[in-house]
Amino acid sequence: ELATAQCALGDLLANGQGGAADVQAAILWYRKAARQNIAAAQVALERLDAKGCARDKRRSGGKSAAPDQRQATSRW
Repeated sequence: ELATAQCALGDLLANGQGGAADVQAAILWYRKAARQNIAAAQVALERLDAKGCARDKRRSGGKSAAPDQRQATSRW
């Protein structure tokens, strides 16, 4: 499935597997997967957001949230 592959690519990029880590590129792929209701991508975005990396002020009001799967699936 395409969305699952997009999430997996986000994981590879975020963790630097196969090359240097690229968090911004990972966020792009996680967001694509998250929009297709892939919970793992939504949780990954929440974790990055908690670190201040994936903050989307339009969606979060500029505040970070704990990486809780229930919140993540409704937010991303």
